Amino acid sequence: MNERKKGEITHAKIEQTLGKAMLDPKFQKMLFSNPERVGKELGLNESSIELIKKIDPRVFVEFTKNLDARLKKDAALIIFCAAY
Repeated sequence: MNERKKGEITHAKIEQTLGKAMLDPKFQKMLFSNPERVGKELGLNESSIELIKKIDPRVFVEFTKNLDARLKKDAALIIFCAAY
């Protein structure tokens, strides 16, 4: 497998892991409390695990809340506009 393909797979795994953490508070807590164990269970490489370790869990939670609020607001606007 070439390096570009490996990078794309790694990037996708990180996206999936953080996406799951955004949607599942229990998983989020496990991920940030023990990124080594969870990362290895998910097949993440060392650099991906190190990247996750650098994320401040409080900032991540705040980002998730803000994104959720914006999506709900925007979804309501889209539904409202589509109705007319």
